[in-house]
Amino acid sequence: MRNTMRFRLAGIGLTLLAGAFWGCSHTSPYYHADLGPPDESCVGVGDIRFRVLLVGDAGDTEVSAATLACLTEWASQIPDKTCIVFLGDNIYPVGMPAQDDPQRWEAEQRLRAQLAVVQKSDARAIFIPRRIQVSSATHGCATLRG
Repeated sequence: MRNTMRFRLAGIGLTLLAGAFWGCSHTSPYYHADLGPPDESCVGVGDIRFRVLLVGDAGDTEVSAATLACLTEWASQIPDKTCIVFLGDNIYPVGMPAQDDPQRWEAEQRLRAQLAVVQKSDARAIFIPRRIQVSSATHGCATLRG
């Protein structure tokens, strides 16, 4: 019961955090128009305490291998200080199909590509499913557990 509440609170917190960054691009970092990108000498890798890389719609067919390769490169720079958060649509468009569904293989490949980023970079990761990917609390939790 206590872990369920923690999981819900973490999910709510991450959802709010994701909402704050909703306007960011999935192919390049967002910089405010008045500020522009930071000076490269401004922050060294040694100065970073921890960072979170937010990724949305990674299961979409439009997300290219180049985008995931770029994410792998970023996460690999300082993996012990990096957490990748995959924000919904991890398996596009409606989640993991049934075992006997012909689209199952493709959905598994999309998820494997995201998992490969985590494995290659050695960073930590959190996968947050989209509401439609978890159709009901009972069925959805069973699906997530496995």
